[in-house]
Amino acid sequence: ATSTLTHPNDPSLADDFAHAQSAPAPPTTTTSQKKNVRFTDDNNDTDLEAQRSSLFSSQQPYRDEIDDDSAGYRNEAEGLSNTQIHAYHRQILEEQDAQLDALGLSISRQRELSMQIGDELDSQVLMLDESERVADRHASTLNRARRQLGRVARGAAESGEGRQMTAIVVLIIVLVLLIVILK
Repeated sequence: ATSTLTHPNDPSLADDFAHAQSAPAPPTTTTSQKKNVRFTDDNNDTDLEAQRSSLFSSQQPYRDEIDDDSAGYRNEAEGLSNTQIHAYHRQILEEQDAQLDALGLSISRQRELSMQIGDELDSQVLMLDESERVADRHASTLNRARRQLGRVARGAAESGEGRQMTAIVVLIIVLVLLIVILK
């Protein structure tokens, strides 16, 4: 099942959407040509050109676009005087100018938006660079504190046992003296 839009996604596209829906369906041919396909294993070069001409002589060359516009123009211009044809051309040129002006405005809006996006990206890059500098500064501060703490811990481990024993002995002596004096 295919889904076909029945209304435009964006209200600003309503005119284009209405025009697209009002466009006539592509013409269909009522006469179908019988097509023949011949397969041969004989690659005789002398018959190759004859085979090509027999296969492609009755067919029109392929084109991507149907040339309906020229017939439409001929129908519009038929029976008009030179002055009327000139006025008709001027009207077509004015319509094309209006379309080109609208396209120019759209392009200038896109340009402005892209410049704003570029400016925003530049400011984001600056903020990321600043964040990186701050993170690096804090990382170096933490590394320096970790090194200092490691030095303190190593110093306490190396000389801590002897000092602790001395402090305990001194405190015991002070305690004994206080007990003797206060009795």
